[in-house]
Amino acid sequence: MIFIAESGSTKCDAVILKDDGSELTRISLKGLNPQHLSPSQIQEELSSNSSIQQFGRQIKEVFFYGSGCSSPQANQVVCRALQAVFAAAKITVHEDILAVAYAASYQKASICCILGTGSNCFYFDGERAQMGTAGLGYILGDEGSGGDIGKKLLQGFLHHKLPVHLEEKFNEAYSLNRAEIIKRVYRTSGANTFIASFSSFVGQNITDPFCRQLVYQSFTHFVQLHIAYFKPTTQLPIHFVGSVAFHFREILKQVLLENGLTLGEIIAKPLDRLVQFHTQKHIQEKG
Repeated sequence: MIFIAESGSTKCDAVILKDDGSELTRISLKGLNPQHLSPSQIQEELSSNSSIQQFGRQIKEVFFYGSGCSSPQANQVVCRALQAVFAAAKITVHEDILAVAYAASYQKASICCILGTGSNCFYFDGERAQMGTAGLGYILGDEGSGGDIGKKLLQGFLHHKLPVHLEEKFNEAYSLNRAEIIKRVYRTSGANTFIASFSSFVGQNITDPFCRQLVYQSFTHFVQLHIAYFKPTTQLPIHFVGSVAFHFREILKQVLLENGLTLGEIIAKPLDRLVQFHTQKHIQEKG
């Protein structure tokens, strides 16, 4: 059996495949980012799933693509947790950018982007990823992400810059005051997902000019800062993976068009494409 997982900071989508490549079951977990969780916390989340409990010992290969898996040290955190759960398996851990490359570009040259809780952008030559200026995390970067959109909304609320009707809606939805927000952002764990969660409020009110402009500015900043870094390769198709890219895709299309860029694919979740990629690779290796 094969276990394939694609994890952001908020959610992890996974699948268990039978030996013949057919799908056995789908699994949904909390995000397993080694920058925010310890090996024991990752192991606990994996072990709590009933399907993993049932089939874990039968798994022979694990392919994990995750946000935060950007260094040997971070990858080792994930490897230790996975090995403890899938004791008989060969473990392979990659950064989430390769999930984007395999899912969206099918090993063809392109620029690949992640717009989810966080954001990233890189050039893929068909085999290897070349990083640019993105990937600095929710404090120093993550332009265009749910975290960036959520932060801009919170700033508007705390600075009393929201239109009156939006401020009323915000208060009805969250009942949060300044002190509570500051505490959640600076004194508790999971600040990145807390901040990003407010992008859903923006999505629910996207027809409002304030919210639409907020997303437009966030995407424009991402494009002009990170995608533009790869000139002249910006003539290549530009692929996007992530819930933020998918849910705000009409605004994203507008921003790329205005900047003379070629939109490739917009994929909410890359897991289906990863299954196809690994299934085909498995068949080729056997054949």
